[in-house]
Amino acid sequence: MSDSGYLAVSAAVFVAAALVQLGLYFRLLRPSLQTRDPELIRSGMIRWIKIDLVIQAAILIGAGVYIVVQTSHRVRGAGLVGPSVGAVLGSALPLQLVVAAMLRSIRS
Repeated sequence: MSDSGYLAVSAAVFVAAALVQLGLYFRLLRPSLQTRDPELIRSGMIRWIKIDLVIQAAILIGAGVYIVVQTSHRVRGAGLVGPSVGAVLGSALPLQLVVAAMLRSIRS
């Protein structure tokens, strides 16, 4: 695969990982944060953290396995690590929004 192919795959993986994170936030955490009930907020945060930890571990393990498999097949090139970086960054950047929303709900 060419470097531009790796870049396209990286962009797709980035978007997919970001959509998963945002979907989890909107589906699991946001409704409980909007209630202003401390017990519901707490249970929503715990539920979201448990699921997100599993997803983060899967992303990191998947990225590592991808790199090992690609390098064991002697695939070389600058774009090789792109999909792994896309997955990690796509998953990490939406977490900034989630943390900001959590902090806002705690302060209220």
